[in-house]
Order: sequence, then structure tokens, then C-alpha cells
Amino acid sequence: MTSSQSVLAALAIILIDLLGRAGLDKVLALAGGPDRVALWAQLQSVVELVSTVAIVGVLQGLTVLVAQAGDPRAERGLLREALKLGLATSLVVALAAPLLAAWLTQEKIGLALFVLAALAGLFTVVPATLNAYWLGKHLQRRMLGLALLSSAALLMVAAGAGLGLPLRELMLMQCMALLLFAGAI
Repeated sequence: MTSSQSVLAALAIILIDLLGRAGLDKVLALAGGPDRVALWAQLQSVVELVSTVAIVGVLQGLTVLVAQAGDPRAERGLLREALKLGLATSLVVALAAPLLAAWLTQEKIGLALFVLAALAGLFTVVPATLNAYWLGKHLQRRMLGLALLSSAALLMVAAGAGLGLPLRELMLMQCMALLLFAGAI
């Protein structure tokens, strides 16, 4: 049964994500104009392309299996295996994505930026796996905390954009923040 607190936590998670993305877009627009926002959006499409393979293909299954497991040892085993499988599938996409860089972006985004975006997508799988695990355990408060911590990466990128950093440095900031975040998890 879904409690009102669970529903409120889910709505808060969505709101945090939307506000973070909209805020970053606003800073990018003010600092570099619509072209910069469009290029950033293309890079984030690569991030999502790489991470979504695991999120949709593996992590939805993790959520269902954890919800059914009931045994903490089995749940941790499922988490461990889902993380391995999610990272492996995303790694395959991350390795293949740069091969399509010139064609997908009509050579508007250099290979180095494309590779950084693919890495960011790979690093995104770790917190997404933990989020899927907690969803299966109905731990929406922890998911809310994770969403707040994840928004720190967007905040760092927005600060860098406000300082006028080029896209390459912004992508590097995003990668480093996600790598540190994933490492801590």
C-alpha cells in the first residue's frame, strides 16, 4: 500500500530533478545563449543514451526482484549482480557511442566531449542502481536524499557555467562529480 509520505517523496524527487535541470538550462542560457543550451542538451542525450540501457533493461528488474525477495542477503546479492550487469551493458553502449559521434551530432560536438558524455552516462548507472534497489524496498525517504545529493552535480555544473567555463570543462565537472558520487556509493 502506498502511503501519502511515499507519494510526497516521489513528487519531491521529480520536482528536485526538474528544478535542477531547468536551473542549469537557465544558467547556460544566460551565460552562453541558446546554442550552448542546445549543445548541452545533445551531450545530456548521450548521457541518457548510455545510462538508460541499464536503467530500463536491468534496474526495473532489480526493483521488482528486490520487492519480491524479502531476504536481506538475497536483496544484497541482487543489488550486486544488477550493478555488474548494468555497468557492463552501459559500458558496451559507452564504447560504441563515440563511433557515432560525428554522425549523430553533425560534427558540432568533438569526440572528446562525446566521450565525456558517455562516461557520465556510465557513472550515472551507480546511483540509479541504488535508487532502483531502494525503490524495491519502498525506501522513498532514502531515494529523496539520493535525489538531493545527485542534484549537487547539476549545481556544480551550473556554477561552472555561470563562471563561463567551456562545455568541455562543464562535462569534465559533471563526470568528476558523478565519479566521486558513484565511488562513495
